Amino acid sequence: MAWQKDHLAYPAVVQAFLHGDPQDHQGGPLDVRAVMASLPQRAKDTFEYDHVPWGRFSRGPETRADLEHLRDDDAETARRALRGLQGELATSARSACALTVPFLLRIGADTHAHLRADILVLASEIARQTRGPAMCTRMELLRVAYADDKWIIEPSVYPGHWSIQAARDSITADADLVIPLLAAPDPQVRCAAAYILAAASGARTTSSVPCMRA
Repeated sequence: MAWQKDHLAYPAVVQAFLHGDPQDHQGGPLDVRAVMASLPQRAKDTFEYDHVPWGRFSRGPETRADLEHLRDDDAETARRALRGLQGELATSARSACALTVPFLLRIGADTHAHLRADILVLASEIARQTRGPAMCTRMELLRVAYADDKWIIEPSVYPGHWSIQAARDSITADADLVIPLLAAPDPQVRCAAAYILAAASGARTTSSVPCMRA
């Protein structure tokens, strides 16, 4: 299919979900959960964004650009990038936002990064049933996953519950990065770390991420 070769082929992907059965794509190259599960560890650790197929998901290229600027040495540039990512989540470009979670966790764990607590909160909100990035109420703290029989559809017609699951599984896979932040000197970073871990999908040995199909 064309989208396999063209990184800007998102309209073709829309057609795949709009006129087909999303279940036909479960575990395949259009399933953001499978995409994240197949991302090499080295790509995450070294911020190799080219390994991520941004163009398959709504606002993917824009999300990537904001993610890259989030590591800028200039604090105001990083702040604008964070606002951009927050806006993409607020407008339900959740599938593309889910692709950022492994990188957000690494940026938030970097003591030299700007806005660490806000970045970590953003990562945790991508994994929750919220309408945008903000610390939720105590009642909503553990409300992170949809029931198996409950579907949500993003404005792009993408299955939004897949995006939430991908983000939660990414947190689980990188829990070792987040746990030390519970003892960070900054209390806001400590709170954000706890908030993230509450959104993890479960035991690392029992991930619910489907395997990528050939």
